[in-house]
Amino acid sequence: MWFDRYGSQILISNVNSLLGTRVKNSFVTNKISVLVVFVKVKNKIR
Repeated sequence: MWFDRYGSQILISNVNSLLGTRVKNSFVTNKISVLVVFVKVKNKIR
């Protein structure tokens, strides 16, 4: 019983950390894509 509760707590924390990193990564990729679009538009204006 104690092992089950402990294991589920570890699993939950692992899932939370995975979700956190995924959210951070998507935020970074969104920023990079926005930068790329901005550079392309700037080059078109020139």
